[in-house]
Amino acid sequence: MGRKVWGKERSGFGGRLGLCHVGAGLLLAVSTLGAIPTEALSDPSPASSPPAVSPAPAPPAGPSVSLPSLPALPSPSPPTTLSISQEDLVRQGTEAYETGDYRKAHDLLEEALLGAGAIGLPTEDLLRLASSDRHLGFSGRAISLLLPLLSPAKRGTLSPDLIRRIHYQLALADRDKGNDPAAVRQILPFYLSLVRSDHLRTASGILLPFWKSADPLGGVILMGKSLGRLTPADQKTVVTRTIDLVFSSLHDEEALSRVNTLFPHDFPGDYADYRLALLSFRAHHPRQAESRVLGMLLDYPDSLFVSEAEQLANRISLPDPSPRAGLILPDMSGGPLKPYMRSILTGAVAGWESGSTPPVPLLVRFVLPHQQYGRWYDNLVSREHVGALLGPFLSRDYRAVR
Repeated sequence: MGRKVWGKERSGFGGRLGLCHVGAGLLLAVSTLGAIPTEALSDPSPASSPPAVSPAPAPPAGPSVSLPSLPALPSPSPPTTLSISQEDLVRQGTEAYETGDYRKAHDLLEEALLGAGAIGLPTEDLLRLASSDRHLGFSGRAISLLLPLLSPAKRGTLSPDLIRRIHYQLALADRDKGNDPAAVRQILPFYLSLVRSDHLRTASGILLPFWKSADPLGGVILMGKSLGRLTPADQKTVVTRTIDLVFSSLHDEEALSRVNTLFPHDFPGDYADYRLALLSFRAHHPRQAESRVLGMLLDYPDSLFVSEAEQLANRISLPDPSPRAGLILPDMSGGPLKPYMRSILTGAVAGWESGSTPPVPLLVRFVLPHQQYGRWYDNLVSREHVGALLGPFLSRDYRAVR
């Protein structure tokens, strides 16, 4: 009996456990499948099963769509000269030349020349092509392009400006090929008609060896006349070349006097005047040297050679016992006192030259930097034996000799 009870209890326990499992299954079905009929929930029998759930209907199939096949697009590529018109070749070649891209300018203008046929390119475009060739090292090619432009038939149709520019480019090409005589022949007749400052500077460099060996006076005159059309940087270069030419090749008084006459108030007249004074000093003509150096200081107050002229004046001595006057001035090469000292010098020179016949020579000393007034005072009084001394003009100089 007891065993049956225990078995019944086990059976009852198992029945309750099975119901719990069924209930859990029903709850899961409710949560996942939605509403379930109530009669299914009221039947606790393990034999009952959840109703079948029909799947959701599939959406109706629409009409089939087929995409048309599209042609493949070609990848873009940069244009070549073959795809550019003649006008665009010239225009783009000109733009490249003006920006300094000579390789591109050469390629475009060369293509334009080939496409032009018997008509050829305008002279302006040929000049750009020849210049591009020269910049790329093809000087012979540049010459072959430019020489036909100077034929008698063609030259008569060109303006003076174009003729000058053709000769300039030919001179550069000849120089690059080492043909200096040909370069001189091309550029010398057109030197003063060159317009651009850098062209004048370049041309003076081409001509300088020729001027040194064959025509130094002509070179000094031509470079002197061109200075007013140069930029400050180019002017400095040409002034240096002119000084070099005068110093190395103009040694006679006649040539220096010619330069001094042609440039009475500007460079290189001042340098020629200084060189004339130096020639007189070296030839032991002190009175002539003194007159020259004082004239140079008065005629060229803004000269680059004021300091050199002052140093030369301080070296001049008069050995003969003739009467003389003395003047001591501060350095006139710069500073706020320069115009006042120049006025004093002008009055002293004019006064002593016209005060007697013959005029009394005037010895002038300049107190240069790091020098003392007393030094030149002793020089004029004790060594030169001046009969009259003008000055001192500054309080510091007065205290030095008081």
